[in-house]
Amino acid sequence: MSRERMRPHEPLVDAARALLTHAERALHDVLPNARRGDPDAVHDARARLRRVRTEIEALAPIVFRRRAAHRAERRLRQLERALARSRDDDVLLASVQAHQKARPDEREDLKSLVSLLEHRRRNDRVRRRDALDKRRCREARAALRELGRRARHRPSDLRERVRDVVPELVWRSLDEVLAFDPHTGDPETLHRLRSSCRRLRFTLEMFERALVRPATLTRTLVVAQDELGALHDHHVAITRIERWLARGELDTSRGLDAYIATRRAAALRIVRQRKWLSVFAPDFRQAIERALPRLGSVAHRRTGRT
Repeated sequence: MSRERMRPHEPLVDAARALLTHAERALHDVLPNARRGDPDAVHDARARLRRVRTEIEALAPIVFRRRAAHRAERRLRQLERALARSRDDDVLLASVQAHQKARPDEREDLKSLVSLLEHRRRNDRVRRRDALDKRRCREARAALRELGRRARHRPSDLRERVRDVVPELVWRSLDEVLAFDPHTGDPETLHRLRSSCRRLRFTLEMFERALVRPATLTRTLVVAQDELGALHDHHVAITRIERWLARGELDTSRGLDAYIATRRAAALRIVRQRKWLSVFAPDFRQAIERALPRLGSVAHRRTGRT
């Protein structure tokens, strides 16, 4: 099992330092390939950056000094943002090309959109190289090392173990998810809900060894993430194309209208299914409680649950 999974009886500070060491080495491996623009490497780098940011955010109030944690998160967020635009363009370009293949009669109408996306990718490649230069990557890894050196015990318990904080952090992450209205139709709100589901999943995976059969929980969250992510991609694609049409960067055509209609229909199907509602169901909360059978009472006391 990956070293990023904390051992339940390990001292929390030791586990946190090992976690950061693992993350620093992983970034050293993935960032150079992402800088070159490989789509899979860009995805892997964004996932890694998000995971370590979640881990820092979860542990910061307990283990990490606030200023050092903020500095590390800021460095990581800068790198993640540098990868965000290229990811959206890659996803949209792949979707348009798949649509062209499925509907050859509309291929010609979509050529201008493909050309625009390829032009943006070339420009993104230059921006990405600048944003992910060796100096910025070194600074991000150095911030992680410094954060590890500044890790400290919480004054309330100098012998705190990993398992001691699991309920507190898991319930906190779940509460963040449940704060959303799952029936909202606002795309931005649903995108933030997806981010919260991802943070809860990363938290569960970080403490996987301290949980009882967590795979069911993470599978539920992956389904919710995938559906919300697909919905976000449809929204981004439609919004961008309509903006480019309004600016005159694209000319309207029957094929382009058909492509937009296809994305709208796919988004509507996702909204009708609302698979993310499973995260809000009582049995999901009960499954979390069962994952922490001997620590549930502690969790209730710390979070004020009844």
